[in-house]
Amino acid sequence: MTGIIWQPIALYQPGFNFDIVLDDRFAEEMIKTNLSQSVQERMNGLGTDLTTRLGHSWLSPFTFYESTAFVSQFSLGQNGVWLVVDNYFKKEQLEDKKAVRYTTHNVDNSSQAYALMALVDLWVSYADTLKSLQE
Repeated sequence: MTGIIWQPIALYQPGFNFDIVLDDRFAEEMIKTNLSQSVQERMNGLGTDLTTRLGHSWLSPFTFYESTAFVSQFSLGQNGVWLVVDNYFKKEQLEDKKAVRYTTHNVDNSSQAYALMALVDLWVSYADTLKSLQE
């Protein structure tokens, strides 16, 4: 996939909360990719390794949408720190070519913001591998 797949926005706001807009074509590809629970668990292991290196530790940083490769929530665990897809997200939204938006919750410092963005980047970086492991 070429071009910008995800874009952080509102980084200039007071505090450390931000949003991410995800490319709708990429989101659709991830929703169409069916993954086994073991592949999702291996991806969570990679996410845990990454967040541990960044000073955060959570066993399941990725919450997958059903049995797909689409991540609906990225979590750091401490005090409910997460980046979650818009509450109104529906799979059908992708058919209308509407942007998929994630918003943060309880991000209190730049370390947490960076770790959440690093999780998004890890997921996107492994997208082709996840597609190749499809059930």
